[in-house]
Amino acid sequence: MYKWCLEIDAQSSSIWSDNAAKWGPKYAIDGLLSHTSTQFFHSRPEDNPWLQLSFSQTTILTGVVITNRLDGHGERLKDVIVRAGLRPLDRSFRGIIKINDKCGMFEGPGETDKLHTINCSSPITAKYVTVQSVGNDAILQINELDILSGNRK
Repeated sequence: MYKWCLEIDAQSSSIWSDNAAKWGPKYAIDGLLSHTSTQFFHSRPEDNPWLQLSFSQTTILTGVVITNRLDGHGERLKDVIVRAGLRPLDRSFRGIIKINDKCGMFEGPGETDKLHTINCSSPITAKYVTVQSVGNDAILQINELDILSGNRK
């Protein structure tokens, strides 16, 4: 697994209670596991919530590993689609993401305190990775998101 914390930025479609200090997208890539009900990424309930990572350099993505919440509600992680490529998603985007290549999907439901791996069907050259939970009134929650990559370009 590779993590370039200083070279990754994260943004999301929403943040639970609009409180980035407790549930902002940065917590998905901070390298720390939260054992409490805060300090992990948590969206509001919304249609098709998403998290986007952007890298300072391109990488060859082979998959992602999602560490689910450790404190409960792990079943909320479901119908997750991971996409990767060279095109950024606009922060105001709403709907089902169709840009960039589909890496893979996790149907779920997830489990509390578990790792869930989504492998790409083939390596993808990426500067952007999106993770989206598809559905009405869905919640996307990620304790930690690790990138699986062969190397950086």
